Amino acid sequence: MASTFNNLGALPGLSLPNSLPAVPSGGAATLNQIAASSGLVSQGLTSPLGSFRTLMSSITSNFGSILSNGAAIPKRTTGTAVPRTTGNGPLKIVELDDFSSSHGLEIANTLTQDGDVTLEQYDISKGGGNRLANISSSLDDLITRARNGEQIDAINISQQNFDNSSLSNEVRRKIDLLSDLGVPVVVAAGNNGPGQRNALAANSSFNVASTTNGVLNRTSGLGNVAAEGGTTSFATANLSRDIARLHAQGYSNGQILNILG
Repeated sequence: MASTFNNLGALPGLSLPNSLPAVPSGGAATLNQIAASSGLVSQGLTSPLGSFRTLMSSITSNFGSILSNGAAIPKRTTGTAVPRTTGNGPLKIVELDDFSSSHGLEIANTLTQDGDVTLEQYDISKGGGNRLANISSSLDDLITRARNGEQIDAINISQQNFDNSSLSNEVRRKIDLLSDLGVPVVVAAGNNGPGQRNALAANSSFNVASTTNGVLNRTSGLGNVAAEGGTTSFATANLSRDIARLHAQGYSNGQILNILG
């Protein structure tokens, strides 16, 4: 019995002495000594049988504590999880979109529909310029802000571009930089159909395919995550809210991807 109790004492979270008292002829007294020396509950140790039941009940309780307080299985990580500095305040989501049409406003309404989001917007149609170039310059500003320690819970890019160019390569590189800084970047998979990959979708971003009632839409491009939405633009906005909430709880990008996967 002494060997058994000593082996149990070696388990994490169960505090038993390195050695237990030798067993004399008086069983009840021995169990009282064991309980006292190990810090286990000693009340009601009035008979050998009662003592044993009380002792085993206490040991079982310790085992329950071990199982409930055990370390979580580690998850794959990507980038750094940046702790929130705003406590339980609103989520901060940044939207990069075209506000020259209704698209930008509709995505904004989707992002803020739950009432817990502070939304910032970059209008990529400004100046009538190249939307892709405006996305790239917007990401430059966000990289600077993230490097200065600003909290951003998600960046939503409900846009598509299927031209693999040096500029789209730059956009993907900048998304990777933001991901390394711990900022989740959520990009539409695009609506060019199965197997088609949006040139804006980086390896480190959340690239969102669209589903209806859990079934992939025929128009949806290739994604590494999926969400409900008539198009990948709205699926991306729907998922950005959930990703922002997880980020606000301290999950890294890789951990969020595991949860969504």
